[in-house]
Amino acid sequence: MDIKLEQKKKRKIKAQWFIPVIGLALYFVLKPLFGDASYVVDTKTLRTATVKQDKFEVLVRSNGELRPKEFQRISAQVSGVVDRVMVDAGDTVQAGQVLVQLSNPLLMREMEQAELEYQQAKSEAFASQKSQESEFLALQSEALLAELAYQSNMLKLDAERDLIANHPGIVSQIDHQRTIFSVDEQKQIMGVFKKRIAKMKEIMNARRDADSARISNLKNALDHAEQQVERLQVRARTKGVVQGMDLEPGQELGIGTLVARVADDSQLIAELQVQELQVQSVRQGQPVMIDTRQNQIRGEVTRIHPSVTNGMVQVDVKLLDELPPEARIALSIEGSITTLSFDRATFVQRPAHVQPNAVVGIYKISQDNKQAQRIQVEVGQSSVKFIQVLEGLNEGDEIIVSDTSSYAEHQTVYLN
Repeated sequence: MDIKLEQKKKRKIKAQWFIPVIGLALYFVLKPLFGDASYVVDTKTLRTATVKQDKFEVLVRSNGELRPKEFQRISAQVSGVVDRVMVDAGDTVQAGQVLVQLSNPLLMREMEQAELEYQQAKSEAFASQKSQESEFLALQSEALLAELAYQSNMLKLDAERDLIANHPGIVSQIDHQRTIFSVDEQKQIMGVFKKRIAKMKEIMNARRDADSARISNLKNALDHAEQQVERLQVRARTKGVVQGMDLEPGQELGIGTLVARVADDSQLIAELQVQELQVQSVRQGQPVMIDTRQNQIRGEVTRIHPSVTNGMVQVDVKLLDELPPEARIALSIEGSITTLSFDRATFVQRPAHVQPNAVVGIYKISQDNKQAQRIQVEVGQSSVKFIQVLEGLNEGDEIIVSDTSSYAEHQTVYLN
């Protein structure tokens, strides 16, 4: 038994002696193939990209939606109770279209009272005018009789003077003096009538002006009452789309209560939500391309909101092109803001985990596509997919852009 165990042990030692010899032989055989590479990478798992030279734009991409350029707040101009709601949110309305019908019995009574007072004032003014005209005619009639009496006495006086001159003694001096007195009396009476007529005209004009002013005031009051009743019909001021309608019949509204918001869907802007870190490079006036997923619309940054909400900053974009058919309020869109543009630059698809404006390690693929060597590359600005190459790579170089963290400690890797 001891002899057999010893023989087996000797055979095992002889077999172990060949292992390092075989490993050494394999190293010298495979070294010409692998070169200095210390790690093997399956090319099926790699993503590569070629360095290019062309126009290069730094883009900031974000999502957003189309929003109306302006909202119209439609508020109740009078108090009342909601009688009928004529539209719903999302409805397209025309200028002057009734949105909500309110009811207010007090305003109706005030309008009826104003109408009654206005009509009564008109009737009273008409009656007063006719009465004054009658009095004026009577006064003119009396003045006419006085004038006729004056003319009659003047004729008598002229006749007496002629007789006295040609036939003295026919007309007594007493009768002649009486005639002269009558003429003077009638003359004074005519002067009084003229003054009464002038004064009567002034009174009539003053009364007419007073009646007109009173009627005008009552008409203004009636117009105001009618406007208040008219305002019980809450109307849209322009064509647009109703953004919200939460009223119900029976609900009481005070003056100034918001009824609805109406937006003009023919004038839209784009509201983009840009990440707080990316918005630092966004400026007013920068060009924007809006993608509706059916068409593209050129735009321009007009406003960058100062506040940050959930890590996002709102950027407003003015649309420069005509709106496509699919454009509507709240349409989801994508926006690309061009923050920088180079007529000619060296760039490549951005490798995984590479940040802009840094010196990074990138695996450059050899010309025979058998190895990739890690080199130091200085990169500059980056867009969504591409990054600018400042130094370390040339046009036509091919690099690995997929994740290389699993073999980042190896300077050279073999591509299988």
